[in-house]
Amino acid sequence: RRLQDRWLLLIGIILSLAAMTWLTVLLPSATSERKTYCYVVLIVGASVDIAGLSFFGVSIASLFSKVTSMKYQGTSQGVRRSVAFIAMIMGPLWAGAFLSRLTIMLGVSVGLITLITILVVLSFSQLKEPEQQVL
Repeated sequence: RRLQDRWLLLIGIILSLAAMTWLTVLLPSATSERKTYCYVVLIVGASVDIAGLSFFGVSIASLFSKVTSMKYQGTSQGVRRSVAFIAMIMGPLWAGAFLSRLTIMLGVSVGLITLITILVVLSFSQLKEPEQQVL
């Protein structure tokens, strides 16, 4: 029995939310005198975030193509990828500007992931794969 894409999406978002919350709470208190603590906090947070992103990235592309009608799939995928590429440019610019204010930088990320989590939970029943027609 395999997990549906919507469950993989939810697992990935929850893992990413947990990782970003972990980093937001523990990373600002890390100091250069406690290097081992800094490394542990960063490695655990980054590892959990990467695990969540692997669930999220694969399932969102698959689910998006399944719930979008064939007529609009090309346009929809193009818009989705364009937004993702813009985010890949804007994210480092935002992070670089707030690197000295770590709590704000990570707090905004937690807020955005929380918003995404709420939206996914609210639309969870709508994210079912359409029934396959038997010919």
